[in-house]
Amino acid sequence: MANAMVLQDMEVRTRNLITPADYGRIAAPTLVLWTSHDPTADVTEGRRIAEMIPGAQFVVMQDCGHWPQWEDTPTFDRLHINFLLGRPPETPLA
Repeated sequence: MANAMVLQDMEVRTRNLITPADYGRIAAPTLVLWTSHDPTADVTEGRRIAEMIPGAQFVVMQDCGHWPQWEDTPTFDRLHINFLLGRPPETPLA
C-alpha cells in the first residue's frame, strides 16, 4: 500500500511533477481525456494540460467522474479507438 500511496508524500509528488517544458516536449500523438465531474481537478486543468502538448486532442466525457472507463465504457472505448485510428472522436464504432 505504501507504494500505491507514495504520491501523497509531497516531497515525492513534487519530485515527480511534469513541468510545462516536459509537456511541450511530447512529440507523440496525444489524447487528453478529461471528465466533467472529476473530483481531482475541473475541465480547465485538462484543457491547460492539452494546450501544453503540441497537437494534443482534448476531449471531455460528460457526466463522468474519476473512472470513466467504468462509468461510461462505450463512450470511453469509442473515444480511444477513434483516436488510435485517427478518426474524429464522435465517429460511431461499426
